[in-house]
Amino acid sequence: MNEEYFEKLKKQQLKDLEDVVDNKIFNAGISIEYINGPEDDPDLIIPARKMMIINTNSNVDQPIVYRKGHELKHYEEADPLSVAVYEYSLLCKRQEERSANEGAIKMFASIMYSDLPNEARDWTKMVELFNLPTWYNQMVMDAVYDDPTELLRY
Repeated sequence: MNEEYFEKLKKQQLKDLEDVVDNKIFNAGISIEYINGPEDDPDLIIPARKMMIINTNSNVDQPIVYRKGHELKHYEEADPLSVAVYEYSLLCKRQEERSANEGAIKMFASIMYSDLPNEARDWTKMVELFNLPTWYNQMVMDAVYDDPTELLRY
């Protein structure tokens, strides 16, 4: 019973976040096309065409709303003359991927925690909600707290 209740809350929180992110995407003039592609095909953003392609059949562990935020950050930081298409990647090996992931995490932290004082924030909830790998922990902490060194006082 409790597990079912918390899963329902998680789905509602993801839906609420997706509504906010979708508004940001549409306000940027980006169209979203949903495809049911092969499970290993990544989501894409084509900055010059202002088009985001989301593979609803993707086998990645992150929810669609996180992937949309990631692709939105690619668009916002894109140099249309250098890269024609960005593909979703959770890895942070290339600078543009790290930047898109950091940007998405900062955006979601702002949406989720801006009304809360530091002591009421819990960075682990974001990691859990988006099913982020452990190597994201420091990135998430830095985004969630105004001053992550304050964590030492709690």
